[in-house]
Amino acid sequence: MNYPVSNTIKKRKSVRTYSDEVIPDQIIQNIINFFSANCQGPCGTKLRYQIVDLDTSKTKLGTYGFISGAKKYLLFYAEKENFNWLDIGYVIENVILYCAHLGIGTCWLGGTFNRSNLTKNILDENKYFIPAITPVGFARKRKTLREKVIRGFAKAENRIPTDKILVNTPKEKLADSKVLNQLIQMVRLAPSASNKQPWRIEIENNIFHFYMQRTKGYSKIVPGIDLQKIDMGIALCHFCKTLKELNIPMIKKFDAVKNIEGLEYQKSLEIDLSELER
Repeated sequence: MNYPVSNTIKKRKSVRTYSDEVIPDQIIQNIINFFSANCQGPCGTKLRYQIVDLDTSKTKLGTYGFISGAKKYLLFYAEKENFNWLDIGYVIENVILYCAHLGIGTCWLGGTFNRSNLTKNILDENKYFIPAITPVGFARKRKTLREKVIRGFAKAENRIPTDKILVNTPKEKLADSKVLNQLIQMVRLAPSASNKQPWRIEIENNIFHFYMQRTKGYSKIVPGIDLQKIDMGIALCHFCKTLKELNIPMIKKFDAVKNIEGLEYQKSLEIDLSELER
């Protein structure tokens, strides 16, 4: 499914307040079809989903007041064995971007919902876990005061500067290439838990090494769920989807295990820039 990825990334915002407008069945089916065709991440993890309709379900989501008015939720889950956190972020963000393209509002929820209640009532909790969920629906035209406060507290509009994302990379490298600049800007716009923006990138010729700058103590917020590694998968999704939009071939993805003090190495991607302006 091709759509204007960069424009969608730019316009996507987390929606916490929803209208009463019902999502047409065809749009729901389009989302299901898209997920079914894109349920496996680049590292091999396959995710599953369930749609919870609050009008008919007896299950209580318990979003602690962070979401208002939403009637439908997408629950994503994976097997407890043989999964990759990068895949989880990648696959879910891919679906969220597609929803944004369709005009459907979403909001990443990794910690602000009753995970144990959902797992107990919906899944085999010995086999599966729920890394994240999202409401789906049409955004209410006027934001509530609560939503404005939440966005302000999270500094949702703020993004770290490009020179903080890049490590061991001359600033001139981006200044000389519109293509490279667009790739980094699309990563820069990725959403992240509490807007911590942990992604760091080293550009070495045509290889992009992805690193994570972990926020101290953040891994303990949701036991068993590595929110910041999921964030890295979100950034990787933005990068790879933009590559495809720009028709830039990816030569390979691999683990270089290049250590940089204070950062956690994640993944390396080699891309073909031979025919593009540098």
